[in-house]
Formats: sequence, structure tokens, C-alpha cells
Amino acid sequence: MKMKYINAFRNLRVPVTIMTLLLISSMLFTGGCIDLLEPKYQTGELSFSIVPMHDRTQASEGSMFMTYLVLKNVGNETVNVWDLEEQVSYDVHVYDSNNNEVPYECGVISVPLLTDEFLVELPPGKSIADARSSRCWNLTEGKYTFNAVYHTSTGEEITEPYWLGEIQSNNLTITVVKPPVLNPDPLRFSIWNYSKNPHKVKVEVFDENNSLIFTETYLINSSEGKYSPTIIYSPIVTETLGTYKYVVTLDHKFTAVQSAEVRYEMTTSSSDYVSIDIRDNKENPISFGISIA
Repeated sequence: MKMKYINAFRNLRVPVTIMTLLLISSMLFTGGCIDLLEPKYQTGELSFSIVPMHDRTQASEGSMFMTYLVLKNVGNETVNVWDLEEQVSYDVHVYDSNNNEVPYECGVISVPLLTDEFLVELPPGKSIADARSSRCWNLTEGKYTFNAVYHTSTGEEITEPYWLGEIQSNNLTITVVKPPVLNPDPLRFSIWNYSKNPHKVKVEVFDENNSLIFTETYLINSSEGKYSPTIIYSPIVTETLGTYKYVVTLDHKFTAVQSAEVRYEMTTSSSDYVSIDIRDNKENPISFGISIA
């Protein structure tokens, strides 16, 4: 009885051995196929940098500024790289003066598996770039450090060989300052009489609601010559921002209209300064000149 049990057990080893060999063969075959489908990964020398647009390293609080992310092939061989796209191939981090990371407020995007279309062939000495604004961070007054990381990974649907790895950029310091306090530039005008005769000039100014905000009648003497007009300068008409309408009446006979705008006091542009010119011209005795005060 004992011998029969042993013989029966030995007979069972044959199919078990065959199944084990088949399973191992299947695993080897499957593994070989997976290896054939995976892309080959490249090595190469790349640099990654973050630079301010127009070399601007200072911004006003509440305003956006732009930076460039630049990936360059500094090696001697052409490599395939992932195209530059935030949250896909690179991430930007911002730190305050205490080295605390500023929260990213734009949320995380959903990224599908990448294909060969996302690859860029990068010859030696060539680079690709991507522009990035500061809109995803709330930056108040202070100094901030911008740093970016370029990265690629496995597990995509890419079949072509590409560079695999991670590179950290340089640190870029941006100073955020309080915006300057701007004051409205007052609205003013002047009357220039080039006529040989004295005149009565009535000046009315209306706001955007067509409400009269200024009215005055001036008696202006005759000019002393072609190049020596008689001039009257007005007081401040208004300092409220907006668009205004001048209605000028000459000697109760002729009326002309001119618009002007009150703006903030700036270096290169502010409010319109209106010059009212009176000349001995029967068809058009009133003309206007506009200059930026």
C-alpha cells in the first residue's frame, strides 16, 4: 500500500512540472515583449533656466509680470526632449524672503498620457522656451525667489527615444513694490487772442452727464502783433477723472466744441491741456490746440 501511494504521487509531478515550465516561458515571453515596446532613453547635457522678460526684475503689487523658461542642449548630441508645458514637463516654485513657498493658486490640470507628438528634437546649441506669467501667485510687497524644475518620466505612450531625467533651474529674484500713489492732473485751459480786435469769450465745460461744471466769460484784449498774442490762463476746472466737453462762444456769434480728458498725473501722459485760439478768420475764428500736460 505504501509503494502504490508513492508511485501515484510521483505520477502527479509530470503535469505540475510542465505547467511550471509553461508559466515561466509565458512570463519571459511577455517580459520580452514589454521591453521591446518601451522607448530607449537618451542621455545628454541640458540646461534649464528662468529669466525675466525684458530684464524686468521689479513689479508693482497687484500687477502681473512675465518670465521665460529656457531649455537648452549644451551637449554634443541631438536629443529628443519633452516640449515645455507647465505641470507636464516643468513646475515653477516661488519662495518668499523667509524661504516659505508661496501657494500656487491656479489648481492642478489633468494630463493625458503623452505620445510621440509631445517630443521636440533638440540639436546641440539649440533651445526651446515657454513664457510664464505671475498670475498664479498672490505676491504682496517683498522679495521673491523663482525656481523651476524640468522633468521627464516613464510610463507614457511615447515610443521614440527621449531624454530622461530632471534639471533644476537657476534662482530668479523678483522685487514687488507698492504701486505709486497717483493723483489726477487738473483740467485747465488758456485763451490765445491772435486777433487785431478785442473779444468776449465765453467758456463752458460739461461733464460726461452733460452737467455744467464750469462757466466764465472773458474780455480779452487785442494782440500786439502776429507773434504776440494776448493770453489768459484759466484756474483749475476740475480734478475728477473723466471726459469733458468745452463749449466756447465768441462774441455771442460763433460757437465751437472740443473734448478733453482728465487722467492721472504721469511721467509720459496726463490730462489734456486745451488752448483756445482766436484769429481773424471769418469762417473759423476759433481753433483748439490739445497738449498733454
